[in-house]
Amino acid sequence: MGGGRFKPPSDRLGTQVARNLMQPGGVRDRLTNGMFVPLDERDPVGMLGVALAATLKAEPVEQRLRKLARSGAFHALTARERLAEALQTGAISPVEFEDVARARKLKRDVIMVDDFDMALRHHDADLLDRLIF
Repeated sequence: MGGGRFKPPSDRLGTQVARNLMQPGGVRDRLTNGMFVPLDERDPVGMLGVALAATLKAEPVEQRLRKLARSGAFHALTARERLAEALQTGAISPVEFEDVARARKLKRDVIMVDDFDMALRHHDADLLDRLIF
C-alpha cells in the first residue's frame, strides 16, 4: 500500500521540544511572531504568559523548598504550610515567599479557568481564593 512510513519521535526529542516551548526565547518567539500576545493577567490568554514568567522566577526557590522537604526540614504536611514554615524559619525571604505564592496562585488560576461543580449547577466564585498548592 502507498504512503511513507515514519518513525515516531523519541521521548528524548519530545522532552526537548516541550522544554523549548516552556522557556522564553527563540522557539516561543518564532511561534508567536506577528501574533498579539496579551500580558494582562485578567485576560485568559494573557494569564498564561504572566503565569509562565512568575513560575520561572519562582522556580529556584521552589527547588530549594523541595530539597528542604526531602531532607525533613519541615513539620508541615502541605505545600502551602511548608511555604509558610520556610518563611517563619528564615529559609526563604519575604520577597521569595511572595514570588512563590504569586506563581502558585497564577498557576492555579490557569488550571482552574473553567472549573465547575460535578452537577454543573453552581459556580464557586471563591474557588480561586483557596490555594491547595
